[in-house]
Amino acid sequence: MNRKGIFIISIFLTSQIFSGCGPSGVDLSIGEGAKPDPSVFADCGFRQEQIGFILYDMRDRRVVASHNRKSSFIPASVTKAATTVAALDILGHGHRFRTALYKTGFSSGGVLDGDLYLKGSGDPFLTVAGLSELADGLAADGIKSIRGKFYYDESALVPVRVIDKSMEDDEAYNAGISALSFEVNSIMGEWENRKGKGGLEFFLVPSLPMNSASVAREELPDDLNFKYADRNGIEAWTISPKAKDRGRERLPVKRPGLFTAQLFELLCSARGIKTGPPSAGTVPFAAREAARHEGLTALDLADLTLTYSSNLMAEMLCLAASAKANGSARGLRESAGSISGYLKKQVRGIDWSGFLLANGSGLTVENRITPEQMLGIMLYASGREYGGRSFFSLLPVSGWKGSLAKRMTRPETAFRVWAKTGSVNYADGLAGYLNARSGKKFAFAVFITDYDARREYDSDPHRRDKKSTGRAYAWTDRARKKIDSLVSSWIADN
Repeated sequence: MNRKGIFIISIFLTSQIFSGCGPSGVDLSIGEGAKPDPSVFADCGFRQEQIGFILYDMRDRRVVASHNRKSSFIPASVTKAATTVAALDILGHGHRFRTALYKTGFSSGGVLDGDLYLKGSGDPFLTVAGLSELADGLAADGIKSIRGKFYYDESALVPVRVIDKSMEDDEAYNAGISALSFEVNSIMGEWENRKGKGGLEFFLVPSLPMNSASVAREELPDDLNFKYADRNGIEAWTISPKAKDRGRERLPVKRPGLFTAQLFELLCSARGIKTGPPSAGTVPFAAREAARHEGLTALDLADLTLTYSSNLMAEMLCLAASAKANGSARGLRESAGSISGYLKKQVRGIDWSGFLLANGSGLTVENRITPEQMLGIMLYASGREYGGRSFFSLLPVSGWKGSLAKRMTRPETAFRVWAKTGSVNYADGLAGYLNARSGKKFAFAVFITDYDARREYDSDPHRRDKKSTGRAYAWTDRARKKIDSLVSSWIADN
């Protein structure tokens, strides 16, 4: 995933149901399956211990092939499949996240003689339309100004500034999280080199009091375009003076609650409403609801999360599900632990040794899962039903949908694989379901991880220069080709 990936949101309401085993008591003890041909490893440059997979016949309920099925791998974004399965169970597929305005006091002559509160409940996809709907509600109430103060309430979830501290903090996929988030918690950095007319111009959209943009005096290290810094509470972005003539890139927001509140202030101002600058606060018991916006259902959010591999959506679903299950908001790691505990209880008959979720999105190298464990989750999910839809229908589709749109596109493989992709540097995976040439249906999980290369990459102070990133991209390309080749052979041979 990179910052240039702008989410093109579309929801495909597929009605196909993938039949499979029941919701619990998964039995994978029937054989190890066929031994893999040595050429599986010889032609790709990976050692045998770096690859693990399992293929399961869903009709005959038996393991057809496996290798290192009990070895732990880094699942990367395949983690999102596990997170959404648990979140849909705990929250319910029809659950909607509410964002609301509350007020104290009374209004007269267009003035609210009291305080205004903007409160989020953890909507992973509050859009500008939704936020504007709240501003319109305030305008419809005849309020033009507030005598008290304007507060934002993000207490429903534990806010964080970054999903994973070990990952780059200037990438859009590593944004902050709050119960009061806006779209994908990102802004646009836009620049143009107007040669001879003021030089390089760099600005942010939206430009708010909480952020700033400037041009660096010297070229940034490792040929980077941008650098992020927290300057006394200001999210400061610097662009390299060597940036190309014109461009636009998505950048992460680190304090989404404040960001969303300041954007709401801007939207209100455009409607002639003066709220004053926002401050953090909690809605008092006596406050009255002034307007509300109901977000998408948990099912639709799960669809978007899996199709477009949104880290933010996965983490917010994880946090919300954990908060409901535990009765109070928890942090990322504790919430992921709660989700993993739930899955262990629900998916019985699996050896859960070594299973670890440090977060719900997979944007980490700490998560660990075995092919057998991932298969167990997929078999459990195949027995679930969500308002007329199957879990299978939420996944990317080979040659057509989401992160599999450009993979396995040939006629013999397109539309036959429904699976979740996952990739961080030196770890790649794919897990889901496939329709073989014979017409039989299979569930599978396959992972490739090079722990040595990842440790070397993490310790490299210049890991973001062209040479280091080039090696990492080449590894990922090779891993994906191997995974696609393996899955394609399963389709052809079964």
